[in-house]
Amino acid sequence: MTAAARLLLPLVLLLGALSPALAQPSPEPCPADGDLGYYRCRADDFVRRQPAAEPPDYYLSYGDRYVRRFSEETRPLLSPAGQAWLDRVREGLQQALEAERARDPLGFADLERDSARFLDFAYDTHPRAYLEAGLSELPARDLLIIGSTPDARDLLSARGRRQIIEVLRGLVQACREEGLGSCLLTRVVRELRDRRRLISERLRLRPSGSLGRWLVQRLVGSALRELNGAREASRGARGRVESVAPQR
Repeated sequence: MTAAARLLLPLVLLLGALSPALAQPSPEPCPADGDLGYYRCRADDFVRRQPAAEPPDYYLSYGDRYVRRFSEETRPLLSPAGQAWLDRVREGLQQALEAERARDPLGFADLERDSARFLDFAYDTHPRAYLEAGLSELPARDLLIIGSTPDARDLLSARGRRQIIEVLRGLVQACREEGLGSCLLTRVVRELRDRRRLISERLRLRPSGSLGRWLVQRLVGSALRELNGAREASRGARGRVESVAPQR
């Protein structure tokens, strides 16, 4: 092998290793303005680039599902401050994904191809978005409604528990920066002042116990969705088995 060939060989090997990535179209941007169609836009962009592959579960099974549930079911029940917080969170979560895509398009595309890794990455963007949008300023009633919106399986999963811990740490830190005593006193006074008005005007409920019953209904609804999902999965698996069973 000549000296020139020896010099060119590493370059040829490098180009060969990079060729699949270079041939792969880069992810296109989606408008990150809090729109409900954002996660479907990301899923459609993935399918455009990878027509034979499934998009990350996060796009449709988590992001799209929850942006619609929070916006259509939860938002009308929140206080005006809670509604403004939710609008900021929707935009912040979408901007976090778009920032990562813009920072490293090929790395983002590679991350998308590993659904579990992408779910880890996306979950890790949530606590910061929640806290920066002003979660610590919301009344306790809003926090209860927000916290009861996700399904139990998502809240109790390892990712969900880690997310809750990070959010709680952020809330405690925000209170410490203000001064723990002053923070707690301010919150108690604000809660006592707003409790009756918020419950009667926003939830159309009497203060005595009605909010607790409503939260129980949300938890029961979450459990029923889990049961229905399990039944659908069981029917699908049984149908696939029957379709491949030999005919007698």
